[in-house]
Amino acid sequence: MQTFGRLLSVLTFLLSLGFLAQALPAAPRAGLAVRQYNSPAPQSPGAGYTKPGSGNGSGDMFPAPSNEGKTVDVITLMDDLKVKVDGHVNAMAEVKTAVDLDIKIKALVTDIKAMIAIMVGAKVHLNDDAKLKLAIAVHAMIIAIVKVCATVVAKLGVSACAAIMASLDVTIHSLLLTLNVVVNGFLGVLIGLFVNVDATVAAAIKTCGLSLLAKVLLGLNVTIN
Repeated sequence: MQTFGRLLSVLTFLLSLGFLAQALPAAPRAGLAVRQYNSPAPQSPGAGYTKPGSGNGSGDMFPAPSNEGKTVDVITLMDDLKVKVDGHVNAMAEVKTAVDLDIKIKALVTDIKAMIAIMVGAKVHLNDDAKLKLAIAVHAMIIAIVKVCATVVAKLGVSACAAIMASLDVTIHSLLLTLNVVVNGFLGVLIGLFVNVDATVAAAIKTCGLSLLAKVLLGLNVTIN
């Protein structure tokens, strides 16, 4: 009986502790919840970053490059090319063989193509005086080239120079077409300068077999023999 009484006392004590624990307030848990609520939420990399803008609302610091509005100093380019052409013309006058001529013409063609490459995509607005100045420079350049080529072709033979002249013809023709795109109305001014061209120049163009130039500048159909 004494043992049973002791067990009953222990059980009664344990039950009293359980009831006491349930009666206590849950404040610590509530405080933990508050601390979790106030902690900053995790962010993904780059979150909150604002791309600097140029003030136009696009979000870009610099606008994408554009080819529109490209301009070049076509008068200066032509003046520089004319100096190079004069050097090529002097060298061509000294050639002794078709091989030498081919080398000299290729050097000339390279310089002309370099100018064409610079002008591609450009648009230049010239007044009438500036347009005429440009046309006069091109006119003088073509005549200088044609005259020396005619002399060399007469010396070396048309057949020996035909392919070389064809390459030159195509290149100068491309230059004229490019200039006409860059400078609106340029070709019309240039053709006007060739209306009363000296007969020897027209004959030289025919002798060299420069069919494209003959067609565009003189309105002539030239057959290469």
